[in-house]
Amino acid sequence: MDILEVTLFIILGIILGTLGQGARAVVGIKKKYDRESRNFKDWFDGKLLGLTLVIGGIAGAFGVIALLDKRGCRWEMGEKTDKATY
Repeated sequence: MDILEVTLFIILGIILGTLGQGARAVVGIKKKYDRESRNFKDWFDGKLLGLTLVIGGIAGAFGVIALLDKRGCRWEMGEKTDKATY
């Protein structure tokens, strides 16, 4: 794996983590909207939504990084090996 593939995998992880967290946020907002009788703007916090999406993206990047070793990108003793096991 070269640096471009690793970068693309990390970017894909960020995107998918953000989308997953966004789906969770939509479900949570729907539940809260059904329970609350107050105005939507009274309880909705856009900054918190943005923060949770960023955290989801970071979690997605970490998830991809954890899986890179299984994809063939191995570093042993500080050196990259050319063994690619898929």
